[in-house]
Amino acid sequence: MQIEIVSPVECRVLRKDGEKLRSCLSFSAYYYVQKQYKKECKDYQKYVFSQITDTHYYFWFGLLTRVKRFCKSKGIKYEINGNIRSWELSPPQKLHVPGIEFRKEQVNLIQSAILKRRGVIKAPTGSGKTILQLGIISCWREHKCLLLAHTLDIISQTVREIEEKFNCEVGVFAEGKKQTDKLITVATIQSVGNPIMLYKELINVMGKSSDINWWKQKEEIQKGNLNLLVEHTNFKSSTQLIKSKTPEAVTARKIAKEIKKCEHAINILPNCKKIEEGAKVVLDFLAENEIVIVDEAHHISKIDGAYAHALSHCFAPVRLGFTATLPTEEEAKFSL
Repeated sequence: MQIEIVSPVECRVLRKDGEKLRSCLSFSAYYYVQKQYKKECKDYQKYVFSQITDTHYYFWFGLLTRVKRFCKSKGIKYEINGNIRSWELSPPQKLHVPGIEFRKEQVNLIQSAILKRRGVIKAPTGSGKTILQLGIISCWREHKCLLLAHTLDIISQTVREIEEKFNCEVGVFAEGKKQTDKLITVATIQSVGNPIMLYKELINVMGKSSDINWWKQKEEIQKGNLNLLVEHTNFKSSTQLIKSKTPEAVTARKIAKEIKKCEHAINILPNCKKIEEGAKVVLDFLAENEIVIVDEAHHISKIDGAYAHALSHCFAPVRLGFTATLPTEEEAKFSL
């Protein structure tokens, strides 16, 4: 099996080899289907390939160790081509943050993070998580660094501490601010993840039709179908029908779902230029960063969530997450 390192984000194998990895790169998931009287749980295997083309299966670089272990356990010979070192940073500087004297265990954690370049650091409350982050940043001060956080409170606190310790101006990418010209930038995941997700939704909509009148016509047809169904079943409203436990309710829910898709398309199509421009700003910004640090990394819990969308477009060779609680659910483990 030939495993090619494509970038700091992805690896790939030929389709025939990708088929062999399906059991390794999947987990048991479930969803609910609304039946006449109750919701029914459906089990299925959810795959974590980043993309599948006519010739290759792609998977996240962070899963390479898992793939190597799997191949060894199954007696599958493999060879790795490409080297993450080609995206390597300059040698780290001496650990130094003004006003901070690091404890021995903190120095060990920082040195381990610098050596491995990527991974999750379990930092319990009181371990000095922010100090650890500052220490890592201090070793690569000349490289662009992005810190991702989940809340504005964490953003504000982090900006204050970095500016105080390093006597520098920190960029903020949140709440409408898009300061991308600083060596250190702190951003909310919503600010960098949501524009990419919205752009992908726009692409999906335009894949069916970019004509808003087509969507309006489809919406009217579906609303007409729903109204006819309501009249046929003698319910007073579509809401009553959808909430009922009749066979027709299942059909009504499907129609209502199609109506929502039409409404969504009608809402975003007039803003397509703004959505495209917003996504471009985010994508260009993410591509510039050479170090990415994720605070409260346990929030990375979905393989198709905001974090996944943002980090899959960030080609930083140094990728570190901090959390006090490691995930237990399979999807969260794969995502992290």
